[in-house]
Amino acid sequence: MYSLSAKLALSAESWWGIAFKTDNGFQVYQQSLFWLACNGINYDNSDLKLNLFMGSDVISCNFSFDVIKNILDKIQVLYFLDENQIRWILPHNISPIFYAQWKYRVTLDFYEKNI
Repeated sequence: MYSLSAKLALSAESWWGIAFKTDNGFQVYQQSLFWLACNGINYDNSDLKLNLFMGSDVISCNFSFDVIKNILDKIQVLYFLDENQIRWILPHNISPIFYAQWKYRVTLDFYEKNI
């Protein structure tokens, strides 16, 4: 099993996306979640989880294997599955500017709803 810091580091790895197996499916963090959102994965903002880790907001969401597999197959992205994770190759790297804007918007929405 991976620590949260390892999950965040792997989620930020250039040219790769990753989702980690949980009891309820697969949990996707930060940049990998942003990339899936940009490529059409459906989620409700109420499904997003926001945690504080080492002074930083961490965004995550759970998806079933089929949901992730279907979006990757639809856009013809190669993926690798093992007992702990799904990893996929990004056809293009994530824009740090657009990612930061998305993270800010999601975080702000979350805090506004939970005040």
